[in-house]
Amino acid sequence: MNKLMIALLMISVSSVAIKDSYAQTDAVQVQETTLEDAIRHAMDVSPDQRIAGSLEGIAKGERQQAGLLLNPEISAEAENLGGRGSYKGTDSLETTIGLSQTIEIGGKRSARIKVADEGINLAGYDAQSERLDLIHDVTVAYIEAVAAEEQVSIAKEQKKLAQGTLDTVAKRVEAAADPIFQKSKADVALSAAKIAVKKAEQEAKIAKQKLVKYWDGSVSKLQLDPRFFRHLEQPQTYSDIVSNLKNSPDYQRWNALHAQSKAAIDLEKSNAIPDPTFNVGVRDFRESGDQAFVVGVSIPFAVFNRNQGNVYKAGHTSAKIDAERQRAWIDLETNLATLTEELEASFSAAQMISENTLPAAQKAFSEARKGHSAGKFAYLEVLDAQRTLSEVREEYNDTLKKYHLVRAEINRLTASTSTSISSMEGTKNEK
Repeated sequence: MNKLMIALLMISVSSVAIKDSYAQTDAVQVQETTLEDAIRHAMDVSPDQRIAGSLEGIAKGERQQAGLLLNPEISAEAENLGGRGSYKGTDSLETTIGLSQTIEIGGKRSARIKVADEGINLAGYDAQSERLDLIHDVTVAYIEAVAAEEQVSIAKEQKKLAQGTLDTVAKRVEAAADPIFQKSKADVALSAAKIAVKKAEQEAKIAKQKLVKYWDGSVSKLQLDPRFFRHLEQPQTYSDIVSNLKNSPDYQRWNALHAQSKAAIDLEKSNAIPDPTFNVGVRDFRESGDQAFVVGVSIPFAVFNRNQGNVYKAGHTSAKIDAERQRAWIDLETNLATLTEELEASFSAAQMISENTLPAAQKAFSEARKGHSAGKFAYLEVLDAQRTLSEVREEYNDTLKKYHLVRAEINRLTASTSTSISSMEGTKNEK
């Protein structure tokens, strides 16, 4: 019997040790993931980054090809072969071995190189845009996930308040200070709060799933850093950052595209100039046994085709690109002006809610609950104050989310990778 007890005790101890081991393993696996971590993970596996790298490689290959000279041509020719009379057989055979080389003139090679160089610039700007797009998308997903987690916290707090209110109402009903239907109302309010918690938790899970999809991560191992969320920075004005638009790869790409179109005009004009072909060779006369050099030159006679159609087309293509570049600049300015106004509005609203509205709502609910406990206020007053507090908290969370989302849009537009999250990360590391 004693041996059996000892064996059971050992099994119990082993089970506890194994459970502790698994718990420690899970604890190690769940690590805090900052925005910078999320962006780094996404960039490590993003196919878009590899595509951008391939585009740059393609452009460099085109540049290499554009700078190559034309290949020479070797030719062999036999005359006076297989005829009649004195030209019968190969007795009067004349053979010529020659080499010809076309020389490009009019700046064709340099124009091709210029077009290809701008192609490399275009690929570089496209790669930068892909990188900024990924940073923007991951940042937005991160903000959405943190805001969803904040909503879970708000819902749980409301559930806690609803439970406290129900406890207070239940005591008053038992003491016959409130009618019994007031307790039913409190029960309904608590049930609604529980439903809100479940809904918020589901939405938070979905938001996290969207985030980890960028690097094929696991939601169960994801722990976000929410400390940035309530950190607000005074927004820069439109005039302070509008100049950054011209340095963004989105606008620089238009400049490179326009420069490439101008180079294409020069290339088409140079293609209108005929290229001479020089020939040199040696001719062998079998009948006499003599040999002689053969030289020559040929130049296309540009009577009908002077490439005028392609020159005309290239000119209008360049004009079209220039007009599109101007329109793109206007769109960028307009978007930035709108976003800066939205950011300022979100900043002001968040400050007002944080400093005035939220404290007032919290105070009103606290006073209503105390007054109800003392029999000074009806339960309806408590319920109304609780609902108001919930709405204010949710509005504050939505306003903070909009502030960070608009800030992310501005950072993408101006090609800035600095965010309020990064600022908070720096502050956290300093501490």
